[in-house]
Amino acid sequence: MDGFTNIGRVDDFCDQQPKNVSAGGLSIVVVKTEGAIHAFENNCPHQHFSMLHQGTIDGCSITCPMHGWTFDLKSGHSTNGSGRLRKLEVRAVDNVIWVGNGTGNRRFTLFEEN
Repeated sequence: MDGFTNIGRVDDFCDQQPKNVSAGGLSIVVVKTEGAIHAFENNCPHQHFSMLHQGTIDGCSITCPMHGWTFDLKSGHSTNGSGRLRKLEVRAVDNVIWVGNGTGNRRFTLFEEN
């Protein structure tokens, strides 16, 4: 899939547990919830902390652990502040999750972070 990078299998991600992966130097938070998989740049727009992967999930929202800003996982928009998360396109094909990098044919290099 041109412009997409394989970040793992659907079963590699647990419901309601954000997971951090790195792709070509970009930190990405991946959340599986309510039957969907969402991926965002792991950067809260409030003060640019890359800690969303340590946030809490409630239904279809994620709350940043640093200052409590909450974001809708469907749109990326904040529900209690201004700004929004940078949402990445996600595709699941044959139980494999692909994330679009938005840069044409350049592929991410992936490694997992704690």
